[in-house]
Amino acid sequence: MATTEVLIGNVEGLHARPAAELVRIASNAGLEVKLGRVNQALVPANSILAILGLGLRSGERITVTVTGPDEAARLAEIVSILA
Repeated sequence: MATTEVLIGNVEGLHARPAAELVRIASNAGLEVKLGRVNQALVPANSILAILGLGLRSGERITVTVTGPDEAARLAEIVSILA
């Protein structure tokens, strides 16, 4: 499992377009991706409703975990979307 903390960089927060991109990455076979606010429960990133339901805003710090094949590369891809 690969884990990191990321600061939401988009001034609009985590809105529909980057959330859809996260769902695309998380939906890869054999890949489990979860995210959420630091020190709070994580939600599965294969659900756009779960991601948008977090209401993440610009400047918030979140935790991202990736489990599965090529997890380090997938985590780097996710960080590039969020930061």
